[in-house]
Amino acid sequence: MSAMLIQVRREPFSPYYQLIMPNGNSEEILCEDIYEWFRLRGAKAEVIEKAIDEAWNFYSVDILVPEWREPSVQNPRISPHI
Repeated sequence: MSAMLIQVRREPFSPYYQLIMPNGNSEEILCEDIYEWFRLRGAKAEVIEKAIDEAWNFYSVDILVPEWREPSVQNPRISPHI
């Protein structure tokens, strides 16, 4: 496991958060799904709650997830067969 620094941005009145990874990839997540997205990747709930509140109020925040992990594949049709 390694740490991951994720930049979270939100446009005013937008229903989405934009997550920007260190490699430049980005993803848009609905506001109600952001906590679950971070939980699946190993983030602590109390840290994420404070950071997301800051992103909501100030439109941008950097979140460090010290125990980063990739979530397992949820759809068995796209999981690799080894």
